[in-house]
Amino acid sequence: ANALREHTALQRFRWFDFGTRMEAAPQDLSPDCVIRALKECPHLGMVTVTTTSASADAMKTLLQLPKNTYLILILNTEHWSAVADGIRQGHCNIKYLFLTLLLPSSSCKDTEAVKALASVIRLDRNLKHVRLDMKNYFTDEAAAALAEALTVNKTLRKITLFFENASGGQVMDADALSAPAY
Repeated sequence: ANALREHTALQRFRWFDFGTRMEAAPQDLSPDCVIRALKECPHLGMVTVTTTSASADAMKTLLQLPKNTYLILILNTEHWSAVADGIRQGHCNIKYLFLTLLLPSSSCKDTEAVKALASVIRLDRNLKHVRLDMKNYFTDEAAAALAEALTVNKTLRKITLFFENASGGQVMDADALSAPAY
């Protein structure tokens, strides 16, 4: 983690883990320690994190990355809620947030996670583009909450929804929820 803080040329960072919480990991190799150190890297342009073991607080820390960083998070529903909580608390500095649901749970739980995100991005003034990938589908309720967030938030320019249709093909709805350019 200290090496990350001192590395001024680091522009892209990727972290992948699918293990259980890494309690036995050495302190400087735990996912939380490494993820928290990223906010000290001023030149990061893209951060991709796929995790099942990092803490919710570490996910919130990622929102404090430099404003032009593309933050790509592939997380479970609970981590999506943590990201929403971090935005609600005013910790979001970034303009570009791409969230993918790692393991879809129930449609009700997934819809609640999307609605939680929609409710906080309504008032956020930093995000310019949010992309949500549900892997299965968006309910009408979730889509309505996102559409409302886009009409209320005057700085958010685009919400992209990405999902797979019944035949397994990918469908991207990039324009249906896009705000007009000013």
